[in-house]
Amino acid sequence: MGAPELVNESFSSRQFSDCIAHELANPLNGMLVSVEVIERYCETNPRAVDEITDLLRILRNEIKRLVLLLDELRYSRVLAGINLQRTSLSSEIKELLASQSSFYEQRGIRVNQEIPLGLPFIMADKSKLRQIILNLCKNAVDAMPNGGTLTLRSYSSEEWVCLDIADTGGGIPEDMPVFEPAVTTKPQSSGLGLTIVREMITQLKGTVSYTSHPGNGTTFHLKLPIRDGKSLERPARIAPATVAR
Repeated sequence: MGAPELVNESFSSRQFSDCIAHELANPLNGMLVSVEVIERYCETNPRAVDEITDLLRILRNEIKRLVLLLDELRYSRVLAGINLQRTSLSSEIKELLASQSSFYEQRGIRVNQEIPLGLPFIMADKSKLRQIILNLCKNAVDAMPNGGTLTLRSYSSEEWVCLDIADTGGGIPEDMPVFEPAVTTKPQSSGLGLTIVREMITQLKGTVSYTSHPGNGTTFHLKLPIRDGKSLERPARIAPATVAR
């Protein structure tokens, strides 16, 4: 794609709740019907268990999708209040990547950090900030099923601290409204991850946008407001890249 698509508008709590109710209602109804069919079938064919494998597979897939949806809601706390505090973006990134290092190694992902340690502080809710970065990193890793490079690059610009999260995957299809609820290319996904990211970054008074080129990866761009223009005590330098072996 060409110029970054700026997305910084929110939707109401009621709209979000309606979306969740819709997402839960359809698969739950389908699961209920499937259970009733299985019960009736087993009553008349107690020995024909192998023939209900497809119905069980459908149930299992729908349950997994609901679990993913509930996990996203549980950990995002997207509708909760925010607790803004003086925050070091570089420290939060360092701790988050350390906690995910084993996962990245298993997936064959090389992590490249270009994070100056002397960035200005930002005002942020640390829990929401971590969830935003974690969601975007997870999406990047999912876009590289055969391994690749995940790059986190940060810099300051006037009143903002900026963070780019890039992958070397296949890119996002052109004109795909990725920030809209239930929009996804992954079969086992609620399609709410980027919607939640948009909601949380808006609560933090920041913006999120992306650039993507089919076959050449995607980069998400975050902008977060600087607290007071004061830098960290340590001099700025580039954190070394880490490689999953």
